[in-house]
Amino acid sequence: MKSILKTFNAGFISNIALIGIVSVLTSACGSDADSNDPRRFDTTGPEITLNTRPEGDGVYAIGAIVELDINQEYVELGAEVRDVWDINNLVDQDPSTEGVQPILIEGVIDNTTPNDYTITYTATDSSGNSNSKTRLIKVADRSGPVITITGPSSITLASGGTFEPPIANAYDSFDDETTLVTDIDNQVNPSVTGTYSVIYSASDIAGNESQATLTVIVEPDYQDEIVVFQNGSLNGSWVQNGYDVDLNWGACPTGNCPNLDFGMENDPEKGRDVMYIDHGMDNDAQAGFFLDSSSSPIDLRGATVNGKLSFEVWSDSPEGVSLNVAVDCPTYPNAGSPVLLEGVGAQKWEEISIPAASLFNESCALRNDQIGTIPMFLSRWMGPKIRIDNIVWKCEFSCDGSNIADKEYTPWVKVDKTVGFGNNTSATYTKKTFDDEGQIISEEPYELVWSDEFDELDLGKWNLIDAGGGFGNSELQYYRPENASVTDGLLEISAEIQQSGDPDLPNGESFSSAKLTTQDKFEFKHGRVDIRAAVAEGKGMWSAGWMLGANVDDIGWPFAGEIDIVETIGGNHFGVDQENRMVHNAYWNATGPNAPEQGTVNYQRSSYSPTPDGNQKAWGERVIGEDIPENTAGETFSNTFHVFSIEWDEEKIRYMIDGEYVDGKDLDLNAGSSCDYGQQANEPELTCLGQSFNHDFFLILNVAVGGTFPGAPDDTTQFPRGMLVDYVRVYQTAAQQGVAD
Repeated sequence: MKSILKTFNAGFISNIALIGIVSVLTSACGSDADSNDPRRFDTTGPEITLNTRPEGDGVYAIGAIVELDINQEYVELGAEVRDVWDINNLVDQDPSTEGVQPILIEGVIDNTTPNDYTITYTATDSSGNSNSKTRLIKVADRSGPVITITGPSSITLASGGTFEPPIANAYDSFDDETTLVTDIDNQVNPSVTGTYSVIYSASDIAGNESQATLTVIVEPDYQDEIVVFQNGSLNGSWVQNGYDVDLNWGACPTGNCPNLDFGMENDPEKGRDVMYIDHGMDNDAQAGFFLDSSSSPIDLRGATVNGKLSFEVWSDSPEGVSLNVAVDCPTYPNAGSPVLLEGVGAQKWEEISIPAASLFNESCALRNDQIGTIPMFLSRWMGPKIRIDNIVWKCEFSCDGSNIADKEYTPWVKVDKTVGFGNNTSATYTKKTFDDEGQIISEEPYELVWSDEFDELDLGKWNLIDAGGGFGNSELQYYRPENASVTDGLLEISAEIQQSGDPDLPNGESFSSAKLTTQDKFEFKHGRVDIRAAVAEGKGMWSAGWMLGANVDDIGWPFAGEIDIVETIGGNHFGVDQENRMVHNAYWNATGPNAPEQGTVNYQRSSYSPTPDGNQKAWGERVIGEDIPENTAGETFSNTFHVFSIEWDEEKIRYMIDGEYVDGKDLDLNAGSSCDYGQQANEPELTCLGQSFNHDFFLILNVAVGGTFPGAPDDTTQFPRGMLVDYVRVYQTAAQQGVAD
């Protein structure tokens, strides 16, 4: 006979000052067991298991022993009951069922009086067998006194002043006693700037200890300040301004933004004009407010050392608002990172101080740049009206940065070009054709059709770009010809940081670098490309050897297509060291190069190790030691030369590192159906992807600084640094030499 174990749950009791009886229903097969009923052998009562709860979220743990503080409510969780013989009990939990026996929960708890109390659980099966189990409730004084510090929870002092800890009182509800707190751990040094914690400690009669913390901020004795807005008026060249997505991100300086309202209004509490900004409660269109001084920028480099931006904010929301504050230099894209202030100005004026170092970064205001704007915008671009007052820059000595020292140059120890793979050899290659199983079925010799071994900087082969503006990636450098040179058979692309004695860059950029292209000088379709290079090291450095469609000026990006032979960023990014990582990439328009308008941009997406542990690698990412395993101890892509290659024909783009194919990462140009646009008569039908790479391309070498991919340089970045290129070589088969557009 198979025995079945059934479960009963006594449920919950929320008020247990006097615990009564809870019935858990157990129905038997019948009240009168006959001689054939096996329950005549039942002499064992039910098994009782107390329901428990782990401690968490501020709720006490409940088990066989429960510890309560005085006046803390006890919440009964009940018990589970199992009986081997009563196989049909609780069939429908109908209290009218014949043979129902109750489970009793008995006990009295006085949670106002310390003592030990007992709750008893009794269960009886249908054969009349009973069992009991108890839970011990221990009520005691377990909470320390409540400490109240006189005054605010945070105190700001000027450096060199004096500090006396404010008094604090301790009240214990059980002792019903208020005492003066005398145990104070005061480590504040008013002569040294910094943030300190003053710890107050107190104990009750039962020995329970409590602590309270007072934050003390010792600030510099600010000797200089620049007032932006005070007493109802803007100072100097500062004006209010806005930008709006419905104006194609254009400015709306008079407050006539479609999705934003701002201006001056009287504040009842202050009795004078303050600024207001109203994003609109129900409009999530993107629009922002900023204070604009770009017509006469302010040198604030002196604020980067112990300086701050202070202002007051008010909102009519009881929860406050989430406000982003940033500083920008006069020219895009030299911008700092926004600081998010959460829950500020909750229906009261609140003073805010933001350290200048949190607002500035290497791209803005650390050398000869100047502050042009102060953006202020709400998270998610909407929320209640806010008011702003008393905007002031405060500096320990002088806000003017004319005496701030430049970031020092450090020696660039260039890599020996004999180190690494492909040491200036004149290799011979064949174009291999593979079957579906990856076996070589034919080979055709490649011929060298173009190369630069960099014996000189040959302007017959390369264009030297002279331009800035971010290049769609918020890059920080200005490309100028003088940052490219040839030394000892190596092309040197040098990324440099502006120094105070340097000639000004055209748009006030903080960095310079170089970019070389073969556009209109050498363009080709299909073949093999080898680039032997050692890339730039350091956070914010972005080295690349790549190609763009020769018709990019006519049809734009990504219609013309892009092939990234190698891309690297340096330093630490995404929590991962990037110096031994690189990617291959390709971009195209989803509806082909001849589509009347841009569709979805398609690409072989590569973003370096998005997880901190580096285990999740994106398409195209290669790691020294994993993808390049042999003889790579201590190697990076910046301290050793490697050869980065592609093979490109009408069927695929294949990627290689140091002569080895990258398995499984080919770009199949026949993927997808035939393209709706651009099919030529008497020509094979091509997919949109195939069309995107069925024309001439030109070569590009560059080092960008900063941007959305690598982020801005930081204090670890050394200048000058850059990319060294030993050679660039292009090979084609005899058949491919006749296919150029």
